[in-house]
Amino acid sequence: MPEFESHILPSGAELKIEKHMSPEGLPGTVGHWGEEKRIEDIEHMLSVKGVRAAELDVKPGFTTIFHNKPDITRKEAIADDIAVLKKIATTTLEMRGIEPSHVDVVGVGAGIPTVDDNGGVVNEAELLGMELGMRGDVEYLSTYAACASQTEVTLKILGEEKFKGKTVLSIGRDGVPWFTHNYDLAYADDFSIRAFSNGAAGNCFVVGEDMKLLKAKHDTVEDTVNALAAQMTYEELIDPENPSIWQEDNKRGISMIRYPKPRGIRRLEINNREAALLFALNGVPFIGEISKQYVADNPGIPISYASIHPASKGMYEGIVKRLGKLGVQIPASWGKVTDGNCSSPTTWIDHNRSLEEAKAGKRVLIAAFGAGARFAGGVIEYGVRK
Repeated sequence: MPEFESHILPSGAELKIEKHMSPEGLPGTVGHWGEEKRIEDIEHMLSVKGVRAAELDVKPGFTTIFHNKPDITRKEAIADDIAVLKKIATTTLEMRGIEPSHVDVVGVGAGIPTVDDNGGVVNEAELLGMELGMRGDVEYLSTYAACASQTEVTLKILGEEKFKGKTVLSIGRDGVPWFTHNYDLAYADDFSIRAFSNGAAGNCFVVGEDMKLLKAKHDTVEDTVNALAAQMTYEELIDPENPSIWQEDNKRGISMIRYPKPRGIRRLEINNREAALLFALNGVPFIGEISKQYVADNPGIPISYASIHPASKGMYEGIVKRLGKLGVQIPASWGKVTDGNCSSPTTWIDHNRSLEEAKAGKRVLIAAFGAGARFAGGVIEYGVRK
């Protein structure tokens, strides 16, 4: 059973942390902060705004969500986000039984990037390392790929040969207001209000020992019809020579989907039926390809569990059903993420709440989709901590 603790953030909001551990000693943390709201209250709020009743049946399985207070300032929200990042990191390391000085690689995934006063994208992994006083030779990787962020950066680290045997700290965190930038929920589209919740997840592992990557795939959808991110993109790039939706700055350790500037946002007119179609068109074939490759390479060795990031229980069950028709059998075990779509860490919130089942030799499918534009997925095998 998990342990629980709570902390007060700079804004006065409460951060609730769950501490999970695998039978082999692999730690995983889950965090939520802000005002806790019942999903029924959110649906009522939307109905008052004139949203059609037919559009409200979109989050089966969610019971509560966590939002920042409506009057929170941008400065206060950033302070809370950094405090969450630091507390999730220190708690995860304490569970592992190591000091920050023992970490070799830090990966941070956040749905939308933190932007400094000059409009530059912040490397949050590096910022975290500075806050914790880590060694000068630590490698920092930050990814801002909407809901795929923590999965993208974690699988990238697991898949690089140079990180084999290295101790990794991986953190995902997202606060709802980042979707609106000016922290006024009235400017957010109705879909984002229903979908998103403040959340974080932390993991600490040794590459190739207690976590080993067997199969992985990363992909980008550039089609402006089928990629939600393309509908919210401004011409602000980290690489001016690259017009792609997916941007990478390897020198700074930053990768990201192009996002709106923090000074404004284009209202997104997209309902949940359209969102579901985006995942059906792009997500199912993506997961199907990973799964079929795994089955071909590992006959007779099943996938024990699936942590997949769709935006609702219905989408998850739809993906599993379609994969079954492709001959890929995955347990339909969605249900451990009941507290909203937390964007980047959602897949790992589900994963960490399942760690009690993560015995050595078990294999888990990890997959996430970022704004319908960036996909990251793979199959991980658990090992024995040395």
